[in-house]
Amino acid sequence: MLPVQIIGAGVAGLALARALRLRGVHAQVHERAPHLRAEGGVLTLWSNGVGALGALGIDPLRDRRAIHLERATLWSSRGERLADIPVGDLGRRLGSPSVVVRRSELLALLAEGLPPEDLTLGVTVDALRHTDLGAEVRFTAGSVASGRAVVGADGLHSVVRSCLVGEEPPRAANQDCWLGVVQGDPGDGPPEGTTFGVVGQGRRFWLANAGRGELHWYAIVGGERRSAARDQGSLAEAFHRWPHGAEALILATPAESLRVVALHDRAPLHRWSEGCVTLAGDAAHACTPDLGQGACQSLESALVLAEALAEERSVPEALRRYELQRRTRAHLVQSLSRMVSDGSMPEDPVRCALRDLSCRLTPAARWVAALEPLLAPSGAPG
Repeated sequence: MLPVQIIGAGVAGLALARALRLRGVHAQVHERAPHLRAEGGVLTLWSNGVGALGALGIDPLRDRRAIHLERATLWSSRGERLADIPVGDLGRRLGSPSVVVRRSELLALLAEGLPPEDLTLGVTVDALRHTDLGAEVRFTAGSVASGRAVVGADGLHSVVRSCLVGEEPPRAANQDCWLGVVQGDPGDGPPEGTTFGVVGQGRRFWLANAGRGELHWYAIVGGERRSAARDQGSLAEAFHRWPHGAEALILATPAESLRVVALHDRAPLHRWSEGCVTLAGDAAHACTPDLGQGACQSLESALVLAEALAEERSVPEALRRYELQRRTRAHLVQSLSRMVSDGSMPEDPVRCALRDLSCRLTPAARWVAALEPLLAPSGAPG
């Protein structure tokens, strides 16, 4: 039987390859970059994502590859604590913890055990073609890969998505995200197991202790402030006198570890598949990072898609089953993430004051109740 051809070796692609391998289905992964992604700082992997990793036989806390997240705190730019969410208690109730993990570590965990001959790096998709046996991928270098199914897990700017639904640019969030890492005394930042989030006018800041003496941060600037924050110095000035040493951390970050990306997402797509070709991860349901669900949703989709391909004799039927199980939840996460992105850092001081008041008056139990449906296991098969 032909293998499943997976385009993209990010979280979605590697998770799908591992999930298929666990079910006895051969998969091959093709990646445009010459190496697995090493940059990207840290991400929060919530209980639903960690539960999905468990279904893949992965414990991210083994050998301290990740840090157990106990508390997520939210502060105003004036230094006022707005929320203190007991994430650890919620994880214990749901059966899976939440963690802070380096993106490079997550990819390495997912790639463990993948036969070298099933991972091809430095290849770019040129065209797709449906065949009697499935689908065929042609690469720009002239090579061809045939599969019973082809899965586009090639990210926000997916070539496979363009082949399926046409060229359509991602939606701009009108925000820039700066990411950095500082080697320093953990006492300078949050203790292990706690994250600090800070919101202000047109800006927000996030800080986590990832262990090994590393403090990871991101700073988001929106609207007209994007052009003002043009370099490291002007970015630091935008966070002058913010709590938790935001300005000092930005200035202490080595230039080579500083990155800036313009944030985008995708509008919910109501058709992920055609014939024996489908989409997964950001190629199908890219969202802004505001709820920390990008990687989690990619892991959920990989599990559902692998189970459908392993159980259904007809590939088109398997892809229909996958979409039916995943689209509603994925679309909800996309919409909620965009809503939080648009509303979390207004420029208007009155709206900022109302946001802060609302957060401060919301009891921890209500934060937990709001998060629980999002972080609970999605019902993806193990």
